[in-house]
Amino acid sequence: MKIAIIWALVLSAIAMMIVPHSFIQAATDPNVVAKTKITAAIDQAVNGQWKGICTNALTTGFNQTLRLVYDKDVNRCHGIIVPPPPPVCQPGTHLENGVCVPDVIPPPPLPTANVSKVCLVGDLSGSTVPNLMKGCDYKIGLGDLGYKSDLSWFKSLNFNKCVIGNHDATEDGSSSIYKEALSYCGDHWSFKPTANVLILGFNTNGDTASQVGAAKNVLGNPNTMANVKTVIAVSHKGGHVPPNSHHPAEAASLYSQLEKLIPSGVKLIEIYGHNHVMSSAPSMNWYQSGGGGKSHYSCGTDSTWTFCDNSNWGYLELTVDNQNGNTAAKFVK
Repeated sequence: MKIAIIWALVLSAIAMMIVPHSFIQAATDPNVVAKTKITAAIDQAVNGQWKGICTNALTTGFNQTLRLVYDKDVNRCHGIIVPPPPPVCQPGTHLENGVCVPDVIPPPPLPTANVSKVCLVGDLSGSTVPNLMKGCDYKIGLGDLGYKSDLSWFKSLNFNKCVIGNHDATEDGSSSIYKEALSYCGDHWSFKPTANVLILGFNTNGDTASQVGAAKNVLGNPNTMANVKTVIAVSHKGGHVPPNSHHPAEAASLYSQLEKLIPSGVKLIEIYGHNHVMSSAPSMNWYQSGGGGKSHYSCGTDSTWTFCDNSNWGYLELTVDNQNGNTAAKFVK
């Protein structure tokens, strides 16, 4: 009897072994059971901080042995090699062959033009002249900047520099506009549009001694004056004026002292507004550019002041050679 029972159990076991695996219920499949238990154990061991389990089935006859491999990188677990992310390069470096290397600083760009246009006009009223000034690289207002109670209109024109006129000061304006003009234009200033040209701006409603002192400091600075071939002095009131002018040379003292400070071999150009005309003394490099739109004044000529126009409005355009600092002047109207 015992032998019969043993043989019955053996035959049953053999029968179970030859049943196709697909018919085994998942709930009793030892592989499924093993996977469930191992997965739960891993989850508990790492507090749920894991990504996946690699599984591979090795077949031996009708038996399947489940091999479980724990790996935080699911892709590597399945034989997929994912390269590490590239390093984050700091500013001033870039990625090259997987390594951050310093950037190569390019040389400064070559000038886009051989010349610069410096445009100057004073006694501004209305839009006619500002609308003409389209091709200017630098725009300088020569005082009397709109004849209004403040400078809001002039500021909207986006000039690069300006000097103060008598209508922008307490002389013919107000203390409030003078305060605004001093803040916006400055009492005096200097800047170099090119390496070879220095422009000096003066408030001829300010203190002459202060203006001369400021000019002396700039013109005596060897770093500032290095390579300078041309100095352009600009102001509202003039150091020299043509005959029959409405306004005399009210800034004669300033300019007589300034002319003595210019280094030998450096060209000086003087440009003013105040008189509502466009006029020039080319042999002396003196120019009046007061044709900004206000009603014209009288105009005269002589052997020095050979040109004067009080019929048109316009501005003075200086064409500056960016290589050598040479300048050429013409009125645009």
